[in-house]
Amino acid sequence: MLQPSLFMTGLFSLLDVMLEKPLHTALDEIGVDRRIRSALVDNMGPYYPVMEMIYAYERADWDKTTQLMFQNDADISQISQAFLDALVWYNQLLTAIVSTKEDDYSTELIALQRKRQDEKFL
Repeated sequence: MLQPSLFMTGLFSLLDVMLEKPLHTALDEIGVDRRIRSALVDNMGPYYPVMEMIYAYERADWDKTTQLMFQNDADISQISQAFLDALVWYNQLLTAIVSTKEDDYSTELIALQRKRQDEKFL
């Protein structure tokens, strides 16, 4: 049951980037679980040790990553696979967002072109 919560914690760790606002503000707006907020904003709570390990892994701080893996009895193959899975998922999410924005832009452009054509005939 912990794994879905950790996935959500990782997902919400990028919320500030996705919403282009400070992380604490974004988390407050959507009302996340206090354990998730605590890990991401206050660097404490039951999910923070995993996030600390992920942050070290993302920075390629292998000494810190190794130390935290031993402290948390983590398996490097599971950590690596979870990180790769998260990157694939995040890439798919960004692709969908960009595609949606491109579709919105195309729709707006077509509407603007039609409006200009209509104005020509008036």
